[in-house]
Amino acid sequence: MRREVRAVGRAAVFPAATVRVARWTWSAHHQLRRSLRTQGIDAVDRVQPPPAVAARHRSTVFAVLALSRSTCLVRSAVLRRWDMAHDRFRPLVLGVARKPDGTIAAHAWLDGEASAEGFVELHRRPPA
Repeated sequence: MRREVRAVGRAAVFPAATVRVARWTWSAHHQLRRSLRTQGIDAVDRVQPPPAVAARHRSTVFAVLALSRSTCLVRSAVLRRWDMAHDRFRPLVLGVARKPDGTIAAHAWLDGEASAEGFVELHRRPPA
């Protein structure tokens, strides 16, 4: 939650850009959730491009995704699209892990994120 608070604090410094980024993130989040139902995993490659603003607004993207309770797949796909627009190309990775109770958990993350510990990579989607 600290990250979200810092992003909101910076909003006062860059209000117009922050609003545009927040609006894009919210829209991309909802469109991707709908598209995943009809198009499947290919929808992650069709996230709309973000507004032309500085890369430092990534924290706003992250904050809106956290506040909207996006899934790991939606979060990773939207962040990947943001990063691609700012010349940072990282693959989206899908993996699974067995929980202590024997059930299987699935997770999506961007290559290089530490949140993937314990998950076995099944699929890697290069930036489209």
